Amino acid sequence: MDVRLLIDSSRLPVLQLRFEGTEAMHYELGPLICRAEGFRDVFMGVYRPPYQFTTPGYDGGKYPPPFYRYTWTIKTSKYEATELVFPQYDVVHYASYNAIPECRNVVTLRAQEGDSKPVVFTRQTSPPYYVSDGSEMVMNLTLTTCNQDSHLRRRKGFKASIRRADCPGTYVGTGENKGITYIRTICGVIASKEYPFPYNYYISSHMSNEYTHSWILQVFRNYVIRLEFNDFDIPPDPGAKNCTPESGILWVYNGIGTSSERLIGGFCNLNRKGILYSTSNYMTLVFSTRWKRTGNGRGFQAVFSAELQQEEITTCAEPLGIESGEISNLQMMASSNENEENYFFTNGRLNSPSGWCATFQDSAKEFTVDFWELVTVNGIVLQGLKGASKRTAVKRFYISFSNNSLVWKFEEEPIGRQKIYVCDQCEFDNYTNDLEIRFDFLKPISTRNVQIKILEYYRQPCLRLEILGCKGKDVPQLSLSLGSILRHSNILEGNDVYFECNISANPWVSETGWRFEGHELVTNISAGVIVSNQNLVLQNVQRSNRGKYSCTATNSESQGESNHVYLRVQYSPVCKQNQETTYRATLHYPVQISCEVEADPDDVEFHWEFKSSSGNLKLVSSYTSGTKSVVNYIPISESDFGTLQCWGSNSVGSQRVPCLFFVIPAGGLLLSTMCIYRILEITNG
Repeated sequence: MDVRLLIDSSRLPVLQLRFEGTEAMHYELGPLICRAEGFRDVFMGVYRPPYQFTTPGYDGGKYPPPFYRYTWTIKTSKYEATELVFPQYDVVHYASYNAIPECRNVVTLRAQEGDSKPVVFTRQTSPPYYVSDGSEMVMNLTLTTCNQDSHLRRRKGFKASIRRADCPGTYVGTGENKGITYIRTICGVIASKEYPFPYNYYISSHMSNEYTHSWILQVFRNYVIRLEFNDFDIPPDPGAKNCTPESGILWVYNGIGTSSERLIGGFCNLNRKGILYSTSNYMTLVFSTRWKRTGNGRGFQAVFSAELQQEEITTCAEPLGIESGEISNLQMMASSNENEENYFFTNGRLNSPSGWCATFQDSAKEFTVDFWELVTVNGIVLQGLKGASKRTAVKRFYISFSNNSLVWKFEEEPIGRQKIYVCDQCEFDNYTNDLEIRFDFLKPISTRNVQIKILEYYRQPCLRLEILGCKGKDVPQLSLSLGSILRHSNILEGNDVYFECNISANPWVSETGWRFEGHELVTNISAGVIVSNQNLVLQNVQRSNRGKYSCTATNSESQGESNHVYLRVQYSPVCKQNQETTYRATLHYPVQISCEVEADPDDVEFHWEFKSSSGNLKLVSSYTSGTKSVVNYIPISESDFGTLQCWGSNSVGSQRVPCLFFVIPAGGLLLSTMCIYRILEITNG
């Protein structure tokens, strides 16, 4: 097939042709129809997240009529990070649309965040993906319909969801070629260019197909960066043993710069990782590829956050008994069996002497395990067919989960679609059918039934498997602690504080939460509070953040709560509220003026001054104890009535704003002796 048909308008119109390349390149060429009256614009309303919406007629299976433009407006408030995903996306786009400017794009997304430059995504047969940065935002999503051929398969439209994001987006999917994105935040979402459907590159003399973009990530001092990939698809060239910039590679460096001594690794589907850590508060990423006509991967989507480096989690990833025989034959079943003697489903255990094979005619090709109880599963290990002379392996598959064998749920990718697993190792020259290939699930899942569905395979739909996880039911056990580099005695106002909530639970928890003094704590970016599952970050802590913290987690058994950790925040003295500030005094008689402050530590040194027009006079306190100081003040003349200032200082620092006390005459009026004599003289006269 000559792919230039798709972009060469001189070779159109074509009445009927279907072309299929990668997922991002499905086109149907239909008759080119022109309209003189243009498009009808329909405004669908203004909405705020969380909100889910569909195209008109979606629930009834009807696609919107041709030559309409439907626009939805989404508004978000400041400090509210949101994510746009499309769980379903089935739109009409013929290649002939490319010859009509207003029909070229089916979906257009325009997002205006604060005063920044608008972000615009245009899509045809693949949906956009977008995460806002937490600024006040107005997003317009427009669906454009053009001519439709009733003889072709009926489309449904789309279902879109705008939902709150745990971390703000940071120029997601917009990195320009040879550009650098600098990001300084507590946590954020990043994604490669045009994720998750990078365009297929068509050779042109006006542009280069080579692409490189860099990200420099920075979090606050004394922390490291945790980079977690929620989706990663950078395919190597077929048969390649190494990742290369020609096929696509993501270089990750510790710190700033790309020197070899800083290199953490260069990654593609051959050696991809789930989580990476820096050893400083900086990390540099460089994504290099060469866009191809077909075969471009989805790229990557990741969340980075400020955390403490942890050891790799290995708990709850043990074999659950399929290979060992602990799972009986009664707990396994298959949709079909190619040969009941050699390739029956009971031979589908890892390292068995043969394997399970579905029939070629079986449209389901499913293998199911029933654990007879709730377990937590984390991954699956696959092998090919034992004894086969040629490569026999599962190339693409997905996993479903159920608690009753009736209602099944699938894993959801960050963009809202079903997760499809691909066996890249099956392409290697050194692959053997006995090679154990491990696939880690996106997150731990509590389930009774696990089902694998074969979508694509080499030679025969056969496999041997083991499922990884842990058994046993228990209420979540939680342990809360401050980040290990923090000391309770050294936390000062203005510092950043990090809590870790360690959880042990089976079934795995479905919900986590945080509490402060018994009240629920949620993310509030403006207040410096970042809640992210098992982590809590408090930025620029103040004395109002002092108190008891705990974390909670809930599974199907019950809810558990951690120990309470009291956060002590040391601060310089401040005036105590609601203390007496006005004192009445008589000339030549002492008056005791008390100054109280709040401070941590409470070992405070005080300083007193009398403020007058002729200058400030230092005073000596007569009594000091902890956070309280008393001075005996004697006004000698009328000029001694006025304002006294009191400062405190401790090991943290000096008081910024002094406490003020006002000394006034006991009679309430400040009159000179001559005025008093004159009043008496007039009265007696």
